[in-house]
Amino acid sequence: MTGWIVARIDMKRFAKVLSVLLVVFLFWMGVNGCGDLDSDSQEEELGIQPTSVTLDADVVTDVTFEAWGGSGNYSWSVSSESLGTLVAGQSTAVYTNKKNAVGKNYITVTDGANSVSASVIQE
Repeated sequence: MTGWIVARIDMKRFAKVLSVLLVVFLFWMGVNGCGDLDSDSQEEELGIQPTSVTLDADVVTDVTFEAWGGSGNYSWSVSSESLGTLVAGQSTAVYTNKKNAVGKNYITVTDGANSVSASVIQE
């Protein structure tokens, strides 16, 4: 009977040690961000570079825009094709202004969840 009591005391100690280790492990997971199961919160914000460009309307110029972050799978658009054209790849797009076309154009990149724009001013 004495052996059974000793085993019961050891199990209580084991349970205490195990619970302390579990608390330490969960704390460590939380501090290191490993406990976050929401993968979207780890996603970098969608961005575009450059965010603004000023061009001389008398000179035809190519400007390369680059997108990063977000969920990828980018699509590109230009607000006014009468001011310039846009040739889009995946993460980059090349805007070419039309000679003597004056005004403000917007280049927009969109991923699955967000969109950001850059302005092109032609003077």
